Amino acid sequence: MNIVNQEINLKRKKLIIKISAVFLGVLVLLTFFSNTINNFSLPRVKVETPSSGALNKDIIAEGIVEEKETVKDYAQSGRKVLEVYVKAGSNVKKGSPIMMLDKEGLQEQLDQELLLLEKAKLSLEKLADSSEEDNLSSLKRSIKTAENKMLAAQKNLEETKSLYDIGAEAKASLDKVQEEYDSAREEYGYKQEDYSLALKNQSKKTEDKKRDIKDRQLDVKLQELKVNKISKELSADSMIISPCDGIVKEIGFDKGSVTNTSTALYSIIDTSKGFQFRAPVDKESIKPVKLDDKVEVTFETAEDRIIEGKVLEIKNSLDGTGDKKDIIVVIPQEGVKGEEKGKMRVAVASKNYEFLVPNSAVGENEKGKFVYVLKEKKGPLGNEYFIQQAVVTVDDYDNFRSAVLSGLEANEKIVVSSSKETLYDGCRVMLER
Repeated sequence: MNIVNQEINLKRKKLIIKISAVFLGVLVLLTFFSNTINNFSLPRVKVETPSSGALNKDIIAEGIVEEKETVKDYAQSGRKVLEVYVKAGSNVKKGSPIMMLDKEGLQEQLDQELLLLEKAKLSLEKLADSSEEDNLSSLKRSIKTAENKMLAAQKNLEETKSLYDIGAEAKASLDKVQEEYDSAREEYGYKQEDYSLALKNQSKKTEDKKRDIKDRQLDVKLQELKVNKISKELSADSMIISPCDGIVKEIGFDKGSVTNTSTALYSIIDTSKGFQFRAPVDKESIKPVKLDDKVEVTFETAEDRIIEGKVLEIKNSLDGTGDKKDIIVVIPQEGVKGEEKGKMRVAVASKNYEFLVPNSAVGENEKGKFVYVLKEKKGPLGNEYFIQQAVVTVDDYDNFRSAVLSGLEANEKIVVSSSKETLYDGCRVMLER
């Protein structure tokens, strides 16, 4: 009986052990499948370690092609335009005809300018002949005359006083002679003061005279140039020709109109001098740009033509506001005529940074900018991953990366992309291998 009971108990224990083992196995399997299913629902993320280096900044600005040099010519008088041979946009060769002007009235204008030239020469001669020495000599003579008058009055006073002392002259006569002497002495003093003042002013007047003479000489020279110009116009044919190879930018007068001295007859782009591209850029953005930096200029054509150039100059913008500066770019002259609009791109490097992260890794909320840092911990079935939000300070960025000044440590792994749009601080994730 006891043996039977022992066998029963032994069988019961074995059964319990088997059941427990099956239960534990099922429990493990359920846990495994549960974690596996849960893992499939976790966001799958890619991570990178921050790199060091410089940002590659692209400065982009719209601008226009302009010629380096434009040649203009002006008529020296009003002349009728008989014929115009070119128009704006025409290509011209050096010596090719631009327009024909009428000679009528040129001789009369030449005669008038010759008279003005003679008048300018006479004015110069008159000024050169005048002398300050003549004025000083005149003052010296007047001083001598006043001195002689004073000495004569003094002698007369002494004689009259002697006669008065012996009773031969009346008191009234003596007083009159005294007044005459005092007046003569005062006049002599005034003449001496005039001479001293004229002597002091002589140096200044001499300098003023030199400047006036120089000014009159320039007037004569300018008038001679006018006479020579009209003489050449009169002696030559009235054909106006191009002074260089180039492109006609503007014609100032139509056929039948009358020229004037303030409007150019023509404006021609001298193509031998080349072209440049000018683009206004904000003063702060332009700081990294250096002379000779390479530049790409894209023109909006059917093929989006791109030409390469380099930075020639950085100068104050033509808009005059002071908020911008103009980048002047040297470009090849082939295929351009001037005034084409385009878009400039300059690639420049920033200073070096310790932490550079992809722009996709940087988010922003009410606390500021942040990144998600990958963390790891031990779990019942192996390592588990979760993310932690780290507030960072971003100093600058380019089209691909951001420069982080604070908030990161070396070798931390940063989430750069996720299979799900919404991530949060502390959420579990799966690594995408």
